[in-house]
Amino acid sequence: TAVIAPFYPLYLAGLMKLLGYTPAFAMTASIAAILAQAFHAALLPRLSLMFFGEIRAGIFAGLLSVFALRLMPQWDATFTACGILLFLLHASPATWRTTVTGGMGAGLLLLTNPASILITGSWMAYLCLQRRSSLFRIAGFGAAVFLTVLPWMVRNYSTLGTFSVKDNFGMTVYASNNDCASSSLAASSASKCYDGKHPNSSAIELGILKQLGEARHNGVRVRDTVLWVRSHPEAFVRLTTLRVLDFWFPPLGEPRYPTFVIWAATAL
Repeated sequence: TAVIAPFYPLYLAGLMKLLGYTPAFAMTASIAAILAQAFHAALLPRLSLMFFGEIRAGIFAGLLSVFALRLMPQWDATFTACGILLFLLHASPATWRTTVTGGMGAGLLLLTNPASILITGSWMAYLCLQRRSSLFRIAGFGAAVFLTVLPWMVRNYSTLGTFSVKDNFGMTVYASNNDCASSSLAASSASKCYDGKHPNSSAIELGILKQLGEARHNGVRVRDTVLWVRSHPEAFVRLTTLRVLDFWFPPLGEPRYPTFVIWAATAL
């Protein structure tokens, strides 16, 4: 599969190899996630010093991040955030060596979470423009990123028929935009809408995926979603608007206090 990027599953698989699928495995993964969150909070004052010339904003942000913590060792988010902060603090186009190593670091982050390239790529482009580096430096950075992820993309093409890093967009956008969809995953799951249209939980959808193959299934579901959006523009705008609001002011969860902290951070 290429539904998820490879690095974090590889890390969890390595822990399973060492410890088995045991309470010790779960405890180790959880402690590692806690330490990563602590490291992330500790890096924020340094980032604040780089951006603003003082650390107070970073200390405040670090405290907010601690109180907003949700322990989810099954997700890469905390580790990816640490990697992005380290990239921001150390990436530099000053020499070809630092440009290439920055590209390799951005490539490894991309193999952990593809969305990270939106930050790492933009930051390196900004540094090049600020320091009036040549366009060749930006091209060198991009080439280093591409060569780092190329083996995984070749593997996906030979195994699945898709020359991409991640191919779950079709199944996710299809399960999230339809006649019964709600703005939140929790509400869509509670109504059985999401579960009835996603191959993780729908035997029918899984059968279609197996018949078409992962890459073709992704393309078919993207086209199906585009057709639905074109025929239901008002519903799509409503869902998208509610999701933007949910991102900044998420619905109350359990425990509730992390949500209150996110609301406060958004307001600030």
